[in-house]
Amino acid sequence: EIPNMPSIGTQDDLGECRAFSMGTIIQKKVCDRFPAENSDCSRPAPEYNVSKFGMLIYTNRKPGQSKTFEPDQNESRSMYEIINDFTEGGSRVILDSCKPFDQVVNTLGTTY
Repeated sequence: EIPNMPSIGTQDDLGECRAFSMGTIIQKKVCDRFPAENSDCSRPAPEYNVSKFGMLIYTNRKPGQSKTFEPDQNESRSMYEIINDFTEGGSRVILDSCKPFDQVVNTLGTTY
């Protein structure tokens, strides 16, 4: 068991386990980096709360192309490529306060 892990989010019917697992791992890193502000990583401070939905910008890029977004792809990139893009791109994240998953799902649904 890993202490002070972020809460497990639900992706509902979206089918984006890579984005949600990546978001959880990054949230853990953020909590470890800023422990005073995030003593309970299951409820991080809003200014440190990584949007798991926001990770879609990394997991849903077309293979071999940067700055594209295409959900429900027939061909996808490996997690190795996704993590390299994330680290080489400055490790930028979207905060949950900007694009809360629950709000997006309630507005748009989970089907493409």
